[in-house]
Amino acid sequence: MTLVSCICPTLPVRFPHLQRAIFNYCAQTYLRKELIIITHDPKHALRIQAFVTNNPQCDDQNIKVILRPHTRQALDGLLQGLAVARGDYVALWDDDNLSAPTRLAVQMEGQLRLGQTGATVLAHAAYHYHDSNELFIVDFLSADPTAPAQQRCCSPSLIMARDMLPPLDATIRQYPSGQMVNYFASNFNTIKFNLLRTKELLFVAGIHFSGHIKPFDYYRQLSVTSKGTRTSVWLQENKETIVSMLSAFKWNSISVDVEGSDGHAFTYDVPTENYWISQNVDGIIKQEMADVVRENIEPV
Repeated sequence: MTLVSCICPTLPVRFPHLQRAIFNYCAQTYLRKELIIITHDPKHALRIQAFVTNNPQCDDQNIKVILRPHTRQALDGLLQGLAVARGDYVALWDDDNLSAPTRLAVQMEGQLRLGQTGATVLAHAAYHYHDSNELFIVDFLSADPTAPAQQRCCSPSLIMARDMLPPLDATIRQYPSGQMVNYFASNFNTIKFNLLRTKELLFVAGIHFSGHIKPFDYYRQLSVTSKGTRTSVWLQENKETIVSMLSAFKWNSISVDVEGSDGHAFTYDVPTENYWISQNVDGIIKQEMADVVRENIEPV
């Protein structure tokens, strides 16, 4: 089984989201993996390592916390993660996104068919708008074929051969998944770029006010107007299947409003076992533990 490195740049404000992303990683059925978490904040790094140490689900899961210099460039986090990654393949693992337990297994099966000159993204995904608690489901194979590549796939779900990292604009402030996807799509003569369609919902992209350079409404409008966004009628007709797929994820609210491109479809009531409550780890960081934790944090 080929090693895949999951790269997760993060910020202190995202710690509650990051906890779910870590558990999503630990629950993956694809076993040969590593998670590299990169932060610029020493206290945040300590909290992350304490969280990993304190949760048995994280035992023997190849999770590494990296402390990097503080810059405003999102690209730095990705590059720092790649510098210590050991896998032949790299998966983007943003702290505010959710992955179903089979995501890596399914996507890596498609990725390995492409080999060392390829990249894959998911064609079927959901977008959860945290501030309004709305969820849109998008089938990108029905999207506008003339739109930029990053609007015709779920770019944060990107997995690529490690050596395929494209040239990127070092001045960008956001995580550069969209820029990477556009590059792969425009160089199809030399790069095998696969838009992977799955029956299951394997990925939920999280959108919220913090950490995005464009306004919240900009991203929501993309979901509403995309030709691939499911309508409320389609969602209602397929409600039983959708509820079953949503049960693969942990949610930080007791319900989620499932929206169509034309309006509200239904409200998903989150089962008790799927309701996520973030952990406060500050109380478990004792001095003697902090000394051990700091030894596990690798400055780059």
